[in-house]
Amino acid sequence: MGSGCVCQNSNSTAGFARVRTVRLGNLNLMIYENRTSGKGCKRTPAWETLATREDVKKKIEEFWDTRIEGNPEVWKVLRTACAEPLPATAEQIVKSAGLSMLSGTLMLTFDDVGYRYDLPVYVINEASKYGVEKTLQKLPDGFKGDSINITMRCVKFTDQQMEVHTGESIKMIKSRYAEIVSIDQDKTRLFYNGKEMKNDMTLYHCGVKDGVVIQVHANM
Repeated sequence: MGSGCVCQNSNSTAGFARVRTVRLGNLNLMIYENRTSGKGCKRTPAWETLATREDVKKKIEEFWDTRIEGNPEVWKVLRTACAEPLPATAEQIVKSAGLSMLSGTLMLTFDDVGYRYDLPVYVINEASKYGVEKTLQKLPDGFKGDSINITMRCVKFTDQQMEVHTGESIKMIKSRYAEIVSIDQDKTRLFYNGKEMKNDMTLYHCGVKDGVVIQVHANM
């Protein structure tokens, strides 16, 4: 039971740098099994990633928003403890809620009925190294691009066919889609080819062609 990192692939390097690679959708983490980060109950293996800090922030929000097993109140307590910068205060938050920590860390806790809660390292401590945000190609002023048709697919709504131009921004696509299905555009995230499409990008930047399917994650 419980929820934590999934799709883990073990990988060891010779000598002192023992690294385990963890894949989380389109996010890869390199976890150093013999190096640590944080202190007290916030002590975890050190980790780094080629993803940007903003990408990791979104993955953290996604983790907390998708916890459906166990006690919702316990998840709230753990989220508060992880956000607390002082380990001693974080420990007090956890213990005050009647939770016990295996080995004294937030990575594995149990509630008063014995339910297990696993936390991945990236929700507890910052990475020792993040990737660098790529600079988008500057498009000519007034660039409209090609006229194409795309399918917006979300598990919460029926598929929506949209006629768009490749020069349109992702923010604009979100706005148009949100109006069609009556949802707050700020609560939508778009994905294509396994990568998130960011607001300041255009369909052209994302390599979107005629007839493709855009995956929509709607946080309602």
